[in-house]
Amino acid sequence: MFWFTNSKRLRKLEKKVEHLERQNSILSLALQNIQAALTAAAQSQELVSKDVREIQSLINNFLYQAEAAAILQGFDPDDGYEH
Repeated sequence: MFWFTNSKRLRKLEKKVEHLERQNSILSLALQNIQAALTAAAQSQELVSKDVREIQSLINNFLYQAEAAAILQGFDPDDGYEH
């Protein structure tokens, strides 16, 4: 076992430990902030994805209704003129 007989060395080591503890605390806070930012970004991305799916659904619905209306009107989009 190692015993510290030199009080200067002991004080130096205590200061180093205090410094490392402060750094550890700062790093912990930084990691918490990064985690919060990543969580917010993920939620934002989910909301954007949901909005895109809703827009795609609206467009698909519009195209379906336009196709149904064209069939009712006797319009064939492939030949380019009305029947």
